[in-house]
Amino acid sequence: MGKAVAVALVLLAILSVCIVVLAFVDPLWLSAHLTRTYAPPTAFAVSPLQSALFAGVFAAQTGLVGWALWALGRAFDAIAANDALTAESGLWTRRAGLGFLAAAIVMILSHPLNTAIMSIGAPPGSRFISVAFPAGEFLALIVSGALIVFGHVIAVAVAIDEENRGFV
Repeated sequence: MGKAVAVALVLLAILSVCIVVLAFVDPLWLSAHLTRTYAPPTAFAVSPLQSALFAGVFAAQTGLVGWALWALGRAFDAIAANDALTAESGLWTRRAGLGFLAAAIVMILSHPLNTAIMSIGAPPGSRFISVAFPAGEFLALIVSGALIVFGHVIAVAVAIDEENRGFV
């Protein structure tokens, strides 16, 4: 794996741990962040259960992004080590695309899930759920789809190349 990808993964892991620790150490910070992000209809305090659930959602998102970055690093390594058209580079490019696709889906689902978690403990009539589809998630879906298609094109090109070598 390339040095830049390894550094990015280490920084992502350190940042993720710091954010989760900060969420447990300072629930007021987490409450203020969630209020700015989701604009709940009523004020709320974050319980330890909510902090743990938010940390789980955050870990799922960052874990999938981290795995997809790692797979993309493997794809770049396969391309750098050999000819660009190898079965390995196509496989890892497709896997990276699937990882980013899964991360994008989790990001889309995390908005209503996080707002539902915010409502835990709220009195009846104050509970809420919010559904959103921001442009960033839409872009993530497009880019992940492009990576999947690109990986498939590489695999098809490798098969055609092998077939052509058999004729010669």
